[in-house]
Amino acid sequence: MSGRVAGAVVICPEPPRECTTCGQTRECRPYGKDGAQVCHPCAMATPESKAEAERQMAMRLFGEGSA
Repeated sequence: MSGRVAGAVVICPEPPRECTTCGQTRECRPYGKDGAQVCHPCAMATPESKAEAERQMAMRLFGEGSA
């Protein structure tokens, strides 16, 4: 699982899961709306989904925008 270790961001492979957008079993991350599990192609599919993925990643890995 990705996260912070001693203040450093560590990104690790995730086990395959079902993408909540396309339904395929792929490596997904909780970067969809409200933390939904999405695969990379779905996360980058539209400018809106990309912005949400970046916001979720920043919040989860860096604590940005969580307040």
